[in-house]
Amino acid sequence: MTGPTITAVVSGASYATTGFSPGTIATIFGTLLGPTTGVAFTVNSQGTLDAALAGTTVTVEGIPAIPLFVQAGQVNIILPFTLATSGQAAVVVSYNNLTTTQFNIPLTAADVQIFTANASGSGPGSMLNQDYSVNTSSNPAAPGSVVQIYGTGAGVLTSTATVAAGGVAGDTLAYTATCTATVNGETAAVAYSGSAPGLVYGVDQFNITLPADTPAGPQKVVVTIAGSTSQSDVTVFVK
Repeated sequence: MTGPTITAVVSGASYATTGFSPGTIATIFGTLLGPTTGVAFTVNSQGTLDAALAGTTVTVEGIPAIPLFVQAGQVNIILPFTLATSGQAAVVVSYNNLTTTQFNIPLTAADVQIFTANASGSGPGSMLNQDYSVNTSSNPAAPGSVVQIYGTGAGVLTSTATVAAGGVAGDTLAYTATCTATVNGETAAVAYSGSAPGLVYGVDQFNITLPADTPAGPQKVVVTIAGSTSQSDVTVFVK
């Protein structure tokens, strides 16, 4: 019987393959990885996510990962926060008791990437304005205001709360390593860099203040953490 096969593992935000840090949301492409019709996660009665979804499980270096979405050709996962930050890790997918051969991915302390509105990995970012409305061309942010940027790959988080793949971030904040940002090439102050309250651990939130002299229109925004830099072609709309 033909079993499941992995053909690629990429960042869930940008499709990059340069490195995978603890807690990164990643996408696995292949065949027979899950059911024909896609199934998305639900939060269980304990307020967390399960390590199995619709018959699909994933391990990374033998550690269970958390599936967010499973379908025959694609599985989205949260990598374990306990992964190493160098070397390689073996990814293995099992579906209905059939298992892939291992697919090795490079590990790193951080490989920060920004989610985009069209899920292509470039163009307008997944961002909220200071009033929590969605940042779009018809609803741009004012210079000097704060925008919330959503990404993944920031690496291990520091918190008094328990941070683990499968957990949902609450009101107790978890912080990334030192984060810097630029908008239109100009340094932008970072007000916060860490977990996104109400969302799964693995989604990172960066609150940055747009420089007061930021020109109107779509402007490139770049976030840097632990030597890793987000995509160079993600934009924020400015008034």
